[in-house]
Amino acid sequence: MFGWLKSIFSPKSKHSPGSRDFARELLAQSWEAYRLARRDRPREHFQPQHFSGTSAALSSVDMMTRRTRDLVRNTAQAKRINQALVDLIVGTGMQTFSWPFGPAELFQIVTELETLAVGQLGPRLAFALESDDLFDEWSSDPKQFDAEGRLSRPEVERMLLGECIQTGHGLLIRVRPKNYQLVPLAFQLIEAEQIDQSMDRAARPGQNKIVAGREYDASNRVVAYHVYIDHPYDSYGGAAYRRERITADRVIDLAVFHRPSASIGVSWLDAIGQSVFDRDSYMDSEIRSAALAAVFALIYKLEDAEDIGSGGVGFEDGDDLSDEYGNPEIKLGHSPIASTIRPNEDVEIVNSARPNQNADKFMALLDRDIAAGGGLSYYSLTGNYANTSFSSTRAAKLDEDLHILPLQQWFATHVSLPVRRQFNTLAAASGLFDNVRPSQFRRQRRTFQRFDAIGNGREILDPGAETTADINQLRSGLATFKEKCARRGKHWIRVLMQRAIEASVAGMFDVELDYSLGGGASQPNRKDSEGENGGNEPTPQEQEADDAEE
Repeated sequence: MFGWLKSIFSPKSKHSPGSRDFARELLAQSWEAYRLARRDRPREHFQPQHFSGTSAALSSVDMMTRRTRDLVRNTAQAKRINQALVDLIVGTGMQTFSWPFGPAELFQIVTELETLAVGQLGPRLAFALESDDLFDEWSSDPKQFDAEGRLSRPEVERMLLGECIQTGHGLLIRVRPKNYQLVPLAFQLIEAEQIDQSMDRAARPGQNKIVAGREYDASNRVVAYHVYIDHPYDSYGGAAYRRERITADRVIDLAVFHRPSASIGVSWLDAIGQSVFDRDSYMDSEIRSAALAAVFALIYKLEDAEDIGSGGVGFEDGDDLSDEYGNPEIKLGHSPIASTIRPNEDVEIVNSARPNQNADKFMALLDRDIAAGGGLSYYSLTGNYANTSFSSTRAAKLDEDLHILPLQQWFATHVSLPVRRQFNTLAAASGLFDNVRPSQFRRQRRTFQRFDAIGNGREILDPGAETTADINQLRSGLATFKEKCARRGKHWIRVLMQRAIEASVAGMFDVELDYSLGGGASQPNRKDSEGENGGNEPTPQEQEADDAEE
């Protein structure tokens, strides 16, 4: 059991017991296998406390929220991170498309295709188009979607995600408006500070626990939120600290949890906020130093400092050498006499070392660290593409998408799809659908509540090359036309309908629209009015080749 200790006292040890070197050797024998777990220098002071996910958030969330809000308000880096993540994840709004076909409903799909063959939309596709159109009408109208009548759905989604990034939580509450046009449904955004953080209580028989204003049942599911009706920090509204218990089924609580023990989210700027603050402070210091150094400065080395302002220093022009407040002035003349000094005196001009020539490299190092911690590429954060290549920039953007695409699905799962399904249910119950009766909707709820959620795409660097890549994916079956249209914020059926209308109108004016890459290579041969070279007739060259073979 004490074999390792005996080996220390064995003749193999180079140090005598009781010496400092002996103690260090003894400590070395007891070190942990992982270097990060060792307690020697330089890690001797790096011994943080243990926290559960919720405890860590509760001990820091108030001060961190105040600081992240200030950083986003006042620093370019934090504001850019917030805007870039919102642009990449939500963009112009998450697209949701009705797709009322269950996995086992192959017969229904065949029926729909047969109906399309005769030039009509089947009942399911007609419902899908009708549902998408009604949802777009309702959600794009701020007076219908927003309880306060200010924001449309895309605007609410962007602000909701921005709140989540800054504070760790984006809170959207379902309300029933008194006056409505399509459905009795609207949503209201509130801030994380409106959750009553002071409300805490332990769980007891017949009583749920409350942690920082959130009420949990025995399964640790949120069942209610205790919310301030008025913002607690609103100095203009005369906040009366009115509280209301809102059941969890009415609340969309957008948060990212990084630990199983966490039930409270934290700002996405948690690991980089200090670096953003330090970078901004460094930039401010550089600007102030450069401003001071830009001032023309002289150093006079005089035998008698009282000579300043007495006529013994400066250019002699016969006027008083003091300003209107009595402060001494030193006047410089021009060649050949600029100033009058004694033999042992001197005049020096201060040469500035600002701006710092190494500032760009140092700030680029900070920017790369901040970008990595913020889940962005260096180029998305800074917009600086100097000294880089097309391949490296594109690779960085593709790596960035590996982080962004899962976040788009996360946002769709927690926000876009629940909102769409709530609208669909109320629209069906209100009898707004012409192609599906309310009773049929209830019987086949799972079918009619199926949606595809597709986030915004982006043309990374070369729109032409990206379009060609999209076409190749469509031809190979690796993507669908619906997906590619949604990535550009367009509805695929409406795009096809518009294409058909354009083709029909072009035919009326005998105009042939050619979208092929070869400028007509994909156009079929048509027999003209004189019967020259119809689609099945060989060309003269082909006829000569056939005759030669015969």
